[in-house]
Amino acid sequence: MKKISQIVLLLALLIIMTKSLNAQIPILYYDFEDNIDRTSFQNSVEAQINSGSGALEKFGGHGSAVHIDNMNGAGLFNLGAATGQAITTQQGGWSSETTDPGTGADYYYQFVVNTSGFRGITLSFDNSSEEDGPARTGVLFSGNGINFLSATTSPVLTGNGTFKNSGIFSLPSGADNWSTITIRIYAYSGSASDRTGRDGFSSHGKFGVDNVTVFANSIITNAGVKTLLNESNLYTCVKSGSTGGVISRNSWTINSGSAAVLTSDISLVTSQALTVLSGGVISFGSYSLLESGAASFTAASGSYINIGSANGITTSGSAGNVQTTTRNFNASANYIYNGEAAQFTGNGLPSTVTNVTINNSSGVTMSSDITISGVLTLTSGNFNIGAKTLSIGNAIQGTRTNLISNVNSNFTVGGTGNGIVIPSSVTDLHNLTISNNQAAGVLFTSSININNGTANISGFAKLNNYNLTGKGTSTLKGSSSGKLSLAGDLTTQVTGFTTNSFSNSDGGMYSFSGITAQTIPAGTYANLQSVNAAGVNLSGTVIVTGAVTLSGPLNIGPATLNICNPLSGTITNLTGTSSSNLIVSGFMPGITIPSSLTDLNNLNISNNQIVTLGGNLNINGTLTLEQSAAFLNTGGNTITIGSGVSNPGEIIRNGGSIRGTIKRWFSTGAALNKIFPLDNGSGAFAQAKISFNSVATGGTLTATFHNSGSGSLPSQGDGNYIPAPEMHVNLINLAPQYWTISAGDGLAGFNYNLELTGDAIPNVSNINYITVIKRHDSSNPWGWNYSNYIPTTGTTINPVLYYRNGTSFSDFGVAGNVENLLPVELSSFTSSINGSNVNLSWATNSEQNNSGFDIERKSDALVWKKIGNIVGHGNTNTPSNYSFTDVNNTSGKYNYRLKQIDFNGNFHYYDLASEVIIGAPKKFVLSQNFPNPFNPTTKINYELPVTNFVSLKIFDMNGREVDQLVNEVQQAGYYNVNFNAAGLPSGTYFYKLTTDKFSDVKKMVLIK
Repeated sequence: MKKISQIVLLLALLIIMTKSLNAQIPILYYDFEDNIDRTSFQNSVEAQINSGSGALEKFGGHGSAVHIDNMNGAGLFNLGAATGQAITTQQGGWSSETTDPGTGADYYYQFVVNTSGFRGITLSFDNSSEEDGPARTGVLFSGNGINFLSATTSPVLTGNGTFKNSGIFSLPSGADNWSTITIRIYAYSGSASDRTGRDGFSSHGKFGVDNVTVFANSIITNAGVKTLLNESNLYTCVKSGSTGGVISRNSWTINSGSAAVLTSDISLVTSQALTVLSGGVISFGSYSLLESGAASFTAASGSYINIGSANGITTSGSAGNVQTTTRNFNASANYIYNGEAAQFTGNGLPSTVTNVTINNSSGVTMSSDITISGVLTLTSGNFNIGAKTLSIGNAIQGTRTNLISNVNSNFTVGGTGNGIVIPSSVTDLHNLTISNNQAAGVLFTSSININNGTANISGFAKLNNYNLTGKGTSTLKGSSSGKLSLAGDLTTQVTGFTTNSFSNSDGGMYSFSGITAQTIPAGTYANLQSVNAAGVNLSGTVIVTGAVTLSGPLNIGPATLNICNPLSGTITNLTGTSSSNLIVSGFMPGITIPSSLTDLNNLNISNNQIVTLGGNLNINGTLTLEQSAAFLNTGGNTITIGSGVSNPGEIIRNGGSIRGTIKRWFSTGAALNKIFPLDNGSGAFAQAKISFNSVATGGTLTATFHNSGSGSLPSQGDGNYIPAPEMHVNLINLAPQYWTISAGDGLAGFNYNLELTGDAIPNVSNINYITVIKRHDSSNPWGWNYSNYIPTTGTTINPVLYYRNGTSFSDFGVAGNVENLLPVELSSFTSSINGSNVNLSWATNSEQNNSGFDIERKSDALVWKKIGNIVGHGNTNTPSNYSFTDVNNTSGKYNYRLKQIDFNGNFHYYDLASEVIIGAPKKFVLSQNFPNPFNPTTKINYELPVTNFVSLKIFDMNGREVDQLVNEVQQAGYYNVNFNAAGLPSGTYFYKLTTDKFSDVKKMVLIK
């Protein structure tokens, strides 16, 4: 084909075909031109195509040699007039038959082609017939050189005077994938119609053939790879016999699956472009793409660019493999440095690229900062970062120790790739940045020095047993997402930094992950993590402002741990001894002291939220509740102060309190003002303070505050109360709250004074008439003795109660007179009328131990009658609203009151301020009975607006009267009548109300 010839004339480019959907694959090509523009490279292209194929030979006719002669128009494209070279015959050898001789042709040109690995074989050639030459040509092929078959395309007319493309001859599938296929080209006279417009015919006339090409449509195996000249994109026109002047030239493209290798410099002209599409490959080697006018080069996304120049890819067109005016290097292209001498990446490489491969045994050095979002592959030779910044987001492939750094290098590990390893060849850096935060961590394989720069750890870096060391003026910093995992000693592994804010103000985490015990030195840390099964020990005071995460043991030992946040992970991995100190500070809620901490020396709480005790805890030294402390909630556990008679321990309270049970040790002799800073669970202070005048035998006291369950006062025959003549009152009210204080561990022979803080005791109106009462236990009655009495001090809101000269411990409660210790503070009590219904509403400001309310009513001068009950809210410091409706009342006057009852049986009455008057209705009304259906009783309501004679009768389905309920004169008002149908069978009945002004009937159903 002429196109192929003209491409070969221009381009010094060899494109190796792997798979192409856009063009056929030449597997044999004979071009007989020899004009002055043809170079040795074009000849090498032809030799590459013809590799494995035989030469073209002449059979039959006069002579058997192939003659290459000048022929008018040979080698021209588009029927030019110049003379060119072609294989010719002027001595005969062409059949004079007028019909196609086919396999019987005696004279032909024959050659051999290797089609291994290819299929879809076709044949193309240019030909010409002059004067009395043949009119038609045909093609035969054979797999064994003996038995020949015809091509599937019919013979075609030859050219007339000038060369003409023969068309495409398709070979059947039998020509596919053979190492030896013999092809014959023959010619014959043709019919008279074939000769129309031509000179006379003779089998000895001149005939010429040029540009013989065998194509394959596709590849079967990888072995079937030949040189492809991509004629669909490479168009050029050169006159045969000329000096090589270009008639026209267009841009060209390397398609997906195609690979181009430069074997010499090539030059583009103005506006010409070379584009490598995704999947396409170009290999420059030491050659360059030049230009004779402003041209362009584009490496598209997904393309493969093999760079061989020592200068790499430059921003200037004066050096490097690509020297066009415009250079478009897509960040998503694949860049391979494979030069034969040392290379630079070049400052024209995009600052962010997807994939980079280093395959140069002489090494490649970075010319500018590079971010590799895909994969860095180190196949051969060193990749020198130099004084630039290399950023990767995935694991390095190949020989990663080929990555070389120095004291001026910057290395960044980001992205989301897993299993990234910093190679052992990277030992010195200026700056190191790790933001990759995948679970596997960024792995160090050698110690790294940071030289007068910064290590910024905002991801997960695993030092293992290697060191990160600051040299000169250097900084270690990070962020709250940064984590440094160490397998050894922190003071050895992270050292030398002039400034280290990583694990305090920056919020980073040190993670201890060794296989032998590790130590955390004294200091302030943002976050700490133990994943070491062998344990991590504290040295000195360790303050953690952020999270303490426990996958492995963390042992406080004879040191101090200060936490500000809830422990996370397996919190029972935190352990301590009687020499350990724990400080709970800050303002974060939800902190739990784990059950694994059974002994501490000192416990200090300044956290202003609720701190929870996970198990029983012994404090051998001092429990300190700071002014900012809120509450220590022991739950069902006990906090014990002291370890024995010889070490009673201490409690210092500046604020806060304890919800639960406190146990304290006491020595022999006197002990003054030993506090049990209890809380009622809702923020009310309920401290018990003990002063022993003397103790014969040391032991413990255990104190607990109860919000309810005090029971009732003892019965005196005329009511439940305790006479207190010295106070001039009877103690008739009992607070539901009480303290239990019990002696243990041998405590005996004592005399004490007790002081109780009564913030949790509700509704004190007069502190002069409340006092401490005592009982042995809940199965015994409360009692009071003037010899133990000291008048209450403080205020009604914060009373302080006393008990003196005590010789035993048990339950201590609070009793008061008639106006004291009411469990409910009622803020309102009102009523409204809706017909014969009375709606009652009341509200409380607060409630203590409130079981509920009985609603009582009386009419005229009758006695009080309970008509309902509403359940109370127990204990609450917030307002509560209640309502009750008294339905179907008759006309008249009513009084209402509430009987408030606590869980101990104590009660108090609250009266409605005014009576309720229900007047006469405005019209006659007979209501539907309720319930309906019924069995056997139901209620019938009716209303009379005036005084009248009233009849109310019951009838069955047949109209027979079965009962008369009312038969009298009644005053105006609201009435309800009960009907008992116990003596009647199931069925439908009617009831009829009759007056002299009104009559109505309704139906009801009895179901038994």
